[in-house]
Amino acid sequence: MDEAEAQQNPRGAHEPRPGGVGDADRSRSAELLKAKNAFEAETIAAALRGEGIEAMAVNTLAGTMLSYDIDMPRVIVPASQLEDARVALDRLQMEAGRIDWTQVEVGEAPALAPAPPTRWAWTIAFLLVPAGLLVLSLGTNRGDGMLQIIGGVVLFAAVVMCAAMMLTKDGGARTADADEPGRPPGRYK
Repeated sequence: MDEAEAQQNPRGAHEPRPGGVGDADRSRSAELLKAKNAFEAETIAAALRGEGIEAMAVNTLAGTMLSYDIDMPRVIVPASQLEDARVALDRLQMEAGRIDWTQVEVGEAPALAPAPPTRWAWTIAFLLVPAGLLVLSLGTNRGDGMLQIIGGVVLFAAVVMCAAMMLTKDGGARTADADEPGRPPGRYK
């Protein structure tokens, strides 16, 4: 920072200069296309970068968070490369259309770990505890024996469910080796 700049800006902070990154660069870029979603925009931009075109996907996060109410995801390129980008995009689309996906070896699908079937049971048990306590306390405050019995039974059922799930291996979830022959591993009855 020279002496004239130091006098104008005594704290030493740098202000953006005209012609730098920002508005000037945006004015030299052109919209290639509007994408349906962020994934499509990023994929197209990556394919174009692979072809040597400086493509960039914009508005991808805003579109994801705001359901595209403000602006759709777009792919932009430098204005000087717009025509090359259109040609490259057409060529990429033709190449993608010629792929015979029945002949492509994509490998085996990875084994996905299924969610344990006891998640619902834990949820019910944890919801039954406060419900049982509430009904039991209402019955006690009113002197109503029937409400006390109902609250006690609900609370007891929740405690039994929690204890049963804690004492079983893996919280009550079946293991893949316990499956029947001929069934895919990880499937539950």
